[in-house]
Amino acid sequence: MIRKIMTACMAGLLLLTAPLQAQESPEDTESLEPVPYSEDEFPQWAKDLRRAEIITFGALPFVTAGATVGYSTFQYLSGSRDSFPNPFDKNNGYSTGEIVGIVGASLGVSATVGLTDFIISYVQRKKAERQQALQEAEDRENVRPISPEEAGELLRKNQRDEQ
Repeated sequence: MIRKIMTACMAGLLLLTAPLQAQESPEDTESLEPVPYSEDEFPQWAKDLRRAEIITFGALPFVTAGATVGYSTFQYLSGSRDSFPNPFDKNNGYSTGEIVGIVGASLGVSATVGLTDFIISYVQRKKAERQQALQEAEDRENVRPISPEEAGELLRKNQRDEQ
């Protein structure tokens, strides 16, 4: 009985959704290809923030591995452990506090790496903008004011040329 009801429900759903099937779009519509971002689509601060985010989270696994190996080395050299622990072992014997410390240090170092990249990129961009502004200023003609004596000489010369 339940099987017949389920079959009837499925058949009803199929019949109801049949008119909703996707149709082929006319050829004169716009292309469905995505358009690449234009250069000025996002403000510079958003691009810088995105780059810093990518650098920060991209560095996190490597920094975490380095922090774990560094912490293990410190424990081994200070005599807290009898043997060097394998940082990639699932049962490495780290306490919850040690794990929190390792992850916290990793987050701090990764954020520092991202912030450092952000600052370096910002300084380089501002330097390039300043150099471009100086180059544009040099390319323009330099107009310097003339002194009253030079103006008088030019007037006398023009008057002589007219006579």
